[in-house]
Amino acid sequence: MYLRLVTFLLVLLPLQARLFGPDGSVQDTKASAQGPDLIVTLPDGLAHGTHALSWRVVSDDGHPVGGSHLFSIGFETGTPDAAPEALPWFAALARGALTLALVLVLTGAALACPLRQGSCRRSLIAKLNPTR
Repeated sequence: MYLRLVTFLLVLLPLQARLFGPDGSVQDTKASAQGPDLIVTLPDGLAHGTHALSWRVVSDDGHPVGGSHLFSIGFETGTPDAAPEALPWFAALARGALTLALVLVLTGAALACPLRQGSCRRSLIAKLNPTR
């Protein structure tokens, strides 16, 4: 079974479709595009109750769009609870390391070229803004 979820004005590229079941289970589903239409293939044997389908796409112009749809099979059970996604420790560590590296590089650049030396300042500005 598949759902034609939404039609856009532009051609789109599906990024993700995730189905949340009435019992809190989460599974990725297959999403495809037919021109401006988003098509999501649902797994066979869905449980009775209310399901939530979350999707994300990128349109042809690069604009990211996301949304969700609720639907019930058999009877309505209320909105399924979505488990929050935990950020893996290595991703958090990498983000912190990159932030620290950026701060150190910018601080080093500022300290290596004191503002009272006009030629150094002009050189740094020329490197940062090559259109001047």
